[in-house]
Amino acid sequence: MWKFGKKKKEQEEMSKQAMTPQVSYEDVAGTELGKTYLKLQNGSDIRGIACEGPNGEAVNLTEAAVRYIGMAFAGWLSDQTGKKPVEMKVGVGRDSRITGPDVMEVFMQGIRLSDACAVDCGMASTPAMFMSTVYPETNYDGGCMITASHLPFHRNGIKFFTKEGGLEKAQIREILLRAAKLEAEEVLATGTGLSPRPRSFDLITLYAANLANAIRKETGFEPAPLPVVVEVEDETAPIARLPQDGSDLSDDMALTEEVGESEESVAKEENSKAETTTKPLAGLHIVVDAGNGAGGFFVTKILDELGADTTGSQFLEPDGMFPNHEPNPENKEAMAAIVAATLEHQADLGLIFDTDVDRMSAVLSDGTPLNRDAIIAMMAAILAPENPGSTIITDSVTSDRLTDFLENDLGLKHLCFKRGYKNVIDKCKELNAAGTNSPLAMETSGHGCLKENYYLDDGAYLAVKLIAAVAKAREKGETIDHLIASLVMECADREVRFKILEEDFGAYGTEVLARFRENAKEKGYTLPMAYEGVRIRFDDDPTGWLLLRASLHDPVMVLNMEGKDEADLAKITETVKELLAGEEGLDLSSL
Repeated sequence: MWKFGKKKKEQEEMSKQAMTPQVSYEDVAGTELGKTYLKLQNGSDIRGIACEGPNGEAVNLTEAAVRYIGMAFAGWLSDQTGKKPVEMKVGVGRDSRITGPDVMEVFMQGIRLSDACAVDCGMASTPAMFMSTVYPETNYDGGCMITASHLPFHRNGIKFFTKEGGLEKAQIREILLRAAKLEAEEVLATGTGLSPRPRSFDLITLYAANLANAIRKETGFEPAPLPVVVEVEDETAPIARLPQDGSDLSDDMALTEEVGESEESVAKEENSKAETTTKPLAGLHIVVDAGNGAGGFFVTKILDELGADTTGSQFLEPDGMFPNHEPNPENKEAMAAIVAATLEHQADLGLIFDTDVDRMSAVLSDGTPLNRDAIIAMMAAILAPENPGSTIITDSVTSDRLTDFLENDLGLKHLCFKRGYKNVIDKCKELNAAGTNSPLAMETSGHGCLKENYYLDDGAYLAVKLIAAVAKAREKGETIDHLIASLVMECADREVRFKILEEDFGAYGTEVLARFRENAKEKGYTLPMAYEGVRIRFDDDPTGWLLLRASLHDPVMVLNMEGKDEADLAKITETVKELLAGEEGLDLSSL
C-alpha cells in the first residue's frame, strides 16, 4: 500500500486567495523544490515513484505533491476556461495499479480544496477520461487519469485532458511549477477551505456502450439506446475541511481498498438485455489479454454484449502487481501470451491492451502478431478505401517496409515523423487543419489516433475498427489477413544505445549527427527526409535502413537498424562502425 510522506512543517494559517493568471511560476524552477517537482514531468504527463519498489527507490510522488498538483491543475484549468473553480467539474479515473485508490483520493482532494467539484470515475481508461469532457452526459471541464501506463507496480502518474485534448509539455511544466509554488508558500487551499463533497460516476459503462454502438454502426446494425448513468453525490463522505492542527488531511480520509469501492454509482439500463437484434459479433471468437490492467471491460461490457465468443480471454481481473506479464503490447512476453491464447483457442482474433487502454496490438487467427509496423499497416489498410491518397503519420522508427506498403500497395503517403505520441497526434491535427487529409497517426508502440475520433489516443477505438473489419470480412467469407498480405514481415532488427561521454552531451550529440550525415553523403548513401536524427536507406546489398538520433534529455544516442535478414543487419552494423569511426566522445562498445 502506498505510504505517503507526511508534511513536517506546522501549517499556521490557510490561504484563501486563488492564484491569478498574472503570477509567474518560472521563479521557482531553479529552486530545489521546483527541481523536485519538475523531475515528475514525463513529456506530456506526470510520473513518479508512488511506493517502495524492488530496488528501494525513494518515493517522489508523495501525498503532498499529489495534493498540490491537484490544486495547481484546478487553478490552471480555471485560467484556461475563464470559469471560477466553483463552476468547474473535473472527472478523475484510475487504472489497476496498487497505489491508484490512494493517489486518486488525494488528487481529488487537491481539486476540491480549490472549490472545484471532483468526480470519482473509478476504474477507467485514459481515453475514457478524455471522453468525459466530450459526452453530453458528463461534459466535464477537465479529465484526469491516474496511471503510469505499462511501468512497474510501484510507479504511478497523472494524465490530463481538457476538451481540446491532452495537455502539452509546456502546460505540464506550468502545473508542476504552480504546485511547487503552492508548497513553497505553504498554501493549504486555493479556495474557501470548505470544499464540495465528492461525486461518483460510472464512466466506463457509458464509454463501453458508445464503443459497442460504434461496432454496431460499422457492421450495419442499429445503435442500442445508451444506458442511463446517474452521477451520485457521496453523502457519507465528510466535507473536506482544512486541518486545524497541522495534521495531514489523509488522516481524515476513508481510503478505498480495491475494485468497486467508490465506483458504485448507479447505472440504469433502459432496455436491459432485450438487444437480441443487435448482436453483430455472434459467431466470432475473440480473445482479449488485458494484462491485469483496466481493459477487462472490453470483454464484459462490449464483446460479450455483442454476442462474441470470448472463451480464452485472460488476465482480465485488475491486479496492480501485474503478476502475469508486463501490460505492454511492445513486450515480447506479453505478445507471446496473446499469440498462444489465440492459437490455443482457435480464435478469429486476439487483442492485447496496455494498462490504461490507450494502446492496442492484435493477433490474426493464424498467430501472426499485429504489432509495430504490422498494426499500423492494418489500420491504414482498413482506412484506405474511404481515404484515398491520404497521409499516414508515424513515429521515426517505422520501417522502410511500411513505407513501401503504404505508398506502393495502398496508394497512400507516409510521413515518418518523430518519436512521441503527442508529436504524431499534433502533426496529424496540423495537416488536417491545413487541408491535407490525414486519417491516422500511429506509433510502433501501439499508440494511435484517428481523425474521426477526436484525434484521441485510444486503443479500444482502434480495436473497434479492427473488429468491425473482421466482422465485415466474415460476411464475405473472408479474413482480414489479405489486407496486409503484401507487407514484408520478415526482418532482423536491433536497437543500440551509445552513452555520450562529453559533459555538454546536447551539443556533442548535434555535432555527431552532422558528421554522421556528412560521412554518409560522401559515401553516396541514400538519406531520406528525417525529422529527427539521420536516416539511411539501403536498397541493394544490404537491404534495410538505420536511424541515428540523440536523446533530448539524456547523454545517450539511439541507433535503430533493420536488415532483411541477419546477414544484412550485420552489414549495416559494419557501415555504422565505419561512419562513426573517430567519435571518441561516444562509447561504442555496445555496437
